Amino acid sequence: MTILLVDDDDAVLRVVQRVLRVRGYAVVSAPSGDEALRLFEDQSGEFDLLLTDMVMPGVPGRELADEILRRKPGIKVLYMSGYTEDEVMRRGDLGTGQSFIQKPFTLDELDQRLRALLAVA
Repeated sequence: MTILLVDDDDAVLRVVQRVLRVRGYAVVSAPSGDEALRLFEDQSGEFDLLLTDMVMPGVPGRELADEILRRKPGIKVLYMSGYTEDEVMRRGDLGTGQSFIQKPFTLDELDQRLRALLAVA
């Protein structure tokens, strides 16, 4: 399983990438939505899941996911944010059937959420 990981916080990006690799995932990381789109194109969209922060400068997570879903319908998306899920829903940032994990999360919580999403594939 290959994950496209996107977060503008370098510390989050490095820690999550390292842990996911230890747990057996192939991970390609990007510090911005623009860079993630470039990597997506470079790898011909060969990703199983997009794990993205919601609030980033430039291309925010929701716009990034919308564009990637346009290019590869059916790719799994897991949003992460410091906002609560209620706040995200109230703002309209999370569509029906989309998955969300609130920061800070434990790495076990993240792994469980990813496994559940990818098992449905």
